[in-house]
Amino acid sequence: MPNLNGEYEFDPIATISGYSESYVDYQVELGKTYSYKVRAWKLGFPSEFSNIVEATTTLNPPSNLNTTTFYPYNLVKLSWNDNSNNEMGFEIWRKGVDNIWRIIDTVPADSTSYIDYSVSQFSDYFYKVRDVMDGASAFSNTSWVTTSPCIVENVDTFSISPSTSNAIVYHNNAYHFVYSKNNKVYYTYSGDGLTWSSHTEIDNGINPAIEVMGNTLWVFYFYDYKLKYAKKVGNTWQIFSTNIFGNTISLTNFMDTIFAFSEVRETVHLQMSKITFLKIKYNGDIKEITTQQYAMFGSMGKDTIEEGGRVGSYGVFQIRVNYPGTYCWEYYYFDNKYYLDSLKITGIPHLMKKGNIAGIVYFYDNKIYFKKRVFIIPPTPAPIEENISLLDIPQTIPKEFLYLIIPYIFYIQKIIIFLMQF
Repeated sequence: MPNLNGEYEFDPIATISGYSESYVDYQVELGKTYSYKVRAWKLGFPSEFSNIVEATTTLNPPSNLNTTTFYPYNLVKLSWNDNSNNEMGFEIWRKGVDNIWRIIDTVPADSTSYIDYSVSQFSDYFYKVRDVMDGASAFSNTSWVTTSPCIVENVDTFSISPSTSNAIVYHNNAYHFVYSKNNKVYYTYSGDGLTWSSHTEIDNGINPAIEVMGNTLWVFYFYDYKLKYAKKVGNTWQIFSTNIFGNTISLTNFMDTIFAFSEVRETVHLQMSKITFLKIKYNGDIKEITTQQYAMFGSMGKDTIEEGGRVGSYGVFQIRVNYPGTYCWEYYYFDNKYYLDSLKITGIPHLMKKGNIAGIVYFYDNKIYFKKRVFIIPPTPAPIEENISLLDIPQTIPKEFLYLIIPYIFYIQKIIIFLMQF
């Protein structure tokens, strides 16, 4: 660039062989503008200089970053377009649910792919990449990936029941999941949450929920605004029909009896809303207990929460936010601390929990995913020692006080025995 007087100040930087038509200057700094001119030499005599050209050292950021994963979901493959020809390498950045970006690796110049082996199954990650030289380019686009299996594709938000009952349960060391697609109810199961069985069509219907009663799987759903339910018998399903109206169900199992709210949920025509309280026995018999007109949003044995809060020591709930995507927050308590993790989703999540195992199914981008969490259950505290005396009390209590009350222990015991007679 010219100086303050408008003049260029040049220094020779290299001499190259005749017939050369190009040169690469590696002695530059990123973000600066340099001026160049060239002249020839022959027999010790120089020619006139060429025209002056300017060049600013910039790095074009990578583009079209894409991330993928596949079974067993313990790695993530990255690919991108390299739009610069003068970078020294690329930085790979990643963030997880803690929302903190970190450099996880660097790769050589001209790289267009990378494999991240440091991921965990059933997790969510965001990636971005940039060129580096003496400085760095802008970042590429951000790409999200989940190391969770996709259970079913080409579905919509209504494929998972909007009810507050389970779309998933854990029974006999396996996860059991139901959903609807094209007005049909389907069932699948998995032992490890990574591989899922072929999907079995149960019946025509929508908004299914699943529960365990009598060591047997039961599925409840609606067809033509009428409640139907199915009992798993071997590899087939025994279908039951009712004349109970509804389009949403909330249910729970208590002492081998399923209690349920069959709800006609109408958020526009409120006068059409009603809830029927009923119970189903193990033999399939159903009994209507009562019906409440104009009632809405019934909840029985609630595991999922739409707008906030938690149930027990572990829960999931959805928060609608203004930045891209919708997030489901996992809220759990462990080691005297509360933790909050996020999953990128749309639609209402469904949670099952049994002991130290929790499973979540949720909808995102016309797919249904599964996540598993396994928690360490703290050990049961040791019982308090019996038959201790005041002399066993830690000596933070002054000995003078102990000596003062010891003579009265016999009388205190007599008073306690006397009072226990009443």
